[in-house]
Amino acid sequence: MQQFTKVILACDESGAKGYADQNETYPGEVGVFAGIMVPDTHLPTVEPVFKSIYDRYKPATGKLHITDLDDAAKAKLRRDIYDAISRLQLPCFWYAIHVAGLHAFHLRHQELRQMAKKMAEEARGGEPPRVKRGSPREEPASMHVELFAGLYGHLIAFLEEKKGNYSRLRFAPIRSTAR
Repeated sequence: MQQFTKVILACDESGAKGYADQNETYPGEVGVFAGIMVPDTHLPTVEPVFKSIYDRYKPATGKLHITDLDDAAKAKLRRDIYDAISRLQLPCFWYAIHVAGLHAFHLRHQELRQMAKKMAEEARGGEPPRVKRGSPREEPASMHVELFAGLYGHLIAFLEEKKGNYSRLRFAPIRSTAR
């Protein structure tokens, strides 16, 4: 029986939100999903490092969000996160979509659907369809869904390339003082 490696993908989005039927609000607007992958066997080493970073920046109440910090604290938090990822040699993934591109794809898809509908009507010679179809319920693509699908695709490609063999990856051992 094949042994599967369980991994954790810690990820978050930034930038554009919404649906494909919305165009960009400013030129060049993008949405991004990014994350780091941690094999669960490495979680005992990795989790305390990130918990320690979180504890240094957490607010008295509520959740930590970088936009709530002043510019100096934002820069320090980013540096702490980047340094931890680098020291732990964690694989990083990202996927980005231009809002205008997703919107153009949506418009082209709608145009092709209309053309196909018109061609079908012409091919029937005005007769009603012989098969009753339900009403179309297609909704425009969600930026979040498309971004996550792309990010997940990158992760799957990475895992397939490694064939689940993480011996090719190097994870530096860390002695964490966080408890």
